[in-house]
Amino acid sequence: MASTLGSFHQHFNKKQLYLELQAQSIACCLLVSQVNKIFSLMALTPVAKTPDYLVGVFNYHGVSVPVIDLAMRLGETKDAAYSINTTVLLCNTLDAGILFAMIVSDIGNIITLNSTELQLVQQFPGQSSPFSAICQQAKQSRFVLNTDALLDSSLTQLYTLSPKEVNSLISHDFKRD
Repeated sequence: MASTLGSFHQHFNKKQLYLELQAQSIACCLLVSQVNKIFSLMALTPVAKTPDYLVGVFNYHGVSVPVIDLAMRLGETKDAAYSINTTVLLCNTLDAGILFAMIVSDIGNIITLNSTELQLVQQFPGQSSPFSAICQQAKQSRFVLNTDALLDSSLTQLYTLSPKEVNSLISHDFKRD
């Protein structure tokens, strides 16, 4: 009985590393284990008939990777043009393991959080919310990102299409404001 209670307590107080980031005015954090790389913006190929926050795709070792603007995905408006200094995170979704990239405004520190420090976990509606919890760090609230909800079904379907079907969706003449 003591070992069962101990393992429950250990799981309940599980510590994990998170990366602090900004999506314009929205302070967020993301599990470090979901981040593959951090790099500057590269040339993107626009994709027609997708949400405005999908700014394009790029080829990563033979895989077409969708790139979202995190601030736009969270309801902010695009505040400036992208530059070669724009920060991009290459990530995996937590449950599905789908590779995607997101443009962020800024990257902060790596922080350690106990699961007990995550607040309002029950208030976020499962897979449909882009957030899974809120944490307090240095008197600032940060939204914990739910990467599985950041990509809606129209984006995840890019992975179920054949390369020929994906190429037919890509429009070199497609321009965004």
